[in-house]
Amino acid sequence: MNQTTNKSDPDPTRIHELLSRLAQTTSSGDPLLDKIGDVESTVCQSMEVKNCSVWLCEEGEARVARRLESFRVRRDTGPLGQFVAEGDEFFFTDDYLHDPRINQFSPEAQNFRMTLSRSRDYTPGDAVPQAYVRISSQSETLGVMLITKKSPERWCDSDKWWLRYTAAIIAHIIESDRLMQKAIQCGKQERVHELLLMLVPVVSSPKPFERKMTDVERTLCDVLPLSSARIWLRQDDEAVSATAHDGFKIGPDTGALGKFMFGEDHFFCTNDYFNDPRIDLSTEEAVHYKACVESKPCYDKGKSVPQAYVRIRSGDETLGVLVCAPKPGSEFTPNDEWWINHIAGMLALVMENRRLTGQQAEKA
Repeated sequence: MNQTTNKSDPDPTRIHELLSRLAQTTSSGDPLLDKIGDVESTVCQSMEVKNCSVWLCEEGEARVARRLESFRVRRDTGPLGQFVAEGDEFFFTDDYLHDPRINQFSPEAQNFRMTLSRSRDYTPGDAVPQAYVRISSQSETLGVMLITKKSPERWCDSDKWWLRYTAAIIAHIIESDRLMQKAIQCGKQERVHELLLMLVPVVSSPKPFERKMTDVERTLCDVLPLSSARIWLRQDDEAVSATAHDGFKIGPDTGALGKFMFGEDHFFCTNDYFNDPRIDLSTEEAVHYKACVESKPCYDKGKSVPQAYVRIRSGDETLGVLVCAPKPGSEFTPNDEWWINHIAGMLALVMENRRLTGQQAEKA
């Protein structure tokens, strides 16, 4: 990425515009494509770019979110399709039409030239700076954001921050919509909507993250429903509960949760924690967990104790683990697993957005 411009860090006012847009779209009942259209307009104003378009991914292909045109991109159609198929976070070019990495005879390039020729803002000979940024939740690619800068501007370091931040906001909106669609099918729309609205202010709230997570854990128990939900946050080579202030910490060798936290598995489930041969009950974690379970009024020694762990991650980085236990006498179902995985994805997006917001506040 060239660094020929000396652009200042993002204006906090513009960050607030994006956060406000996130709050508005989360609380509205508008269709997803309308929400994305609103965000695209806000991005153009906030980043002062010529164009922003979101492409949604569907089974290895991608299409423009706001237009029902037939053109779709795949690995073999050109640079955008190749970007969707691969794992890079960014792709930058200071001039799409003269970049030797781009096959100008590819279907994508020809389609783009046709679109460009119809634009009133384009003058033949102008450079066309473009960027692609991946929109993802957990390890799933939801789409790609395509940004076209105003010629003759080039890409600079602060642009990368904006692109990452904006992609996380759009991922939050897409994942929220997906959760709401599932909630409508299950008759849980009111509780899920309450949870989504609760998560939005966590991004920009000056209050400690742990205080907010107490309400989130409680609402999670109502939505799924669960007997308990606990968010563990990773801090370098150990992890702590986001809400329990008992001083207990976990590491790679403390037990099943520590092994999961510092391992590579995405999901772990047991239908009876205290009778699962995979779990060593002599470890610090097991002893601590047993004391917590037995202290609850609802605990029944004759019933199994199911538990599930799901990783909360941003890209390849583990931010934490969501630990869930169903109501007494219940076991986890595939439907429960879907909910737990997607809510963990929402938590990861909230944590990443909050972190990016905090980084910028420190620079201000």
